[in-house]
Amino acid sequence: MRVKFIHQQGDEKFLQELRIAGHNKNTKFPVIFNNEYIVYGISLWKGVLEYLVVSDEINRPDWIPAFLFEIIDNKCPSNWLFSYRRDKHSIGLEAIWGYKEMVSNTNHHDDLIERTTEALALFEKRRKEIDENYL
Repeated sequence: MRVKFIHQQGDEKFLQELRIAGHNKNTKFPVIFNNEYIVYGISLWKGVLEYLVVSDEINRPDWIPAFLFEIIDNKCPSNWLFSYRRDKHSIGLEAIWGYKEMVSNTNHHDDLIERTTEALALFEKRRKEIDENYL
């Protein structure tokens, strides 16, 4: 899946959605306006759909609200899985789509946010596999 970042810092177009997602109009996301990104996972966190993309600034995965993107290619990898977690372990994380470990390991989502060595190594492995379909 490929998306294009369509939000400019300070733009009030998505202000209400940004507030719901825990951001404000001055939040600076680590991606560049009009750049395209491959989506490596999708999550539903406290009612906000987020895409896992690799940031331009630090070349690391970041969860960014989906409403800030436009879909360029809606094809997801055929091996992606889904888990509905609203009544399970994760507080706030309601659902997740992605590669096997992202869905089956209840800690992987948070470990990516925390940037643990193991989670980042696994992400890079899966990133290479997903990239082969798009690059």
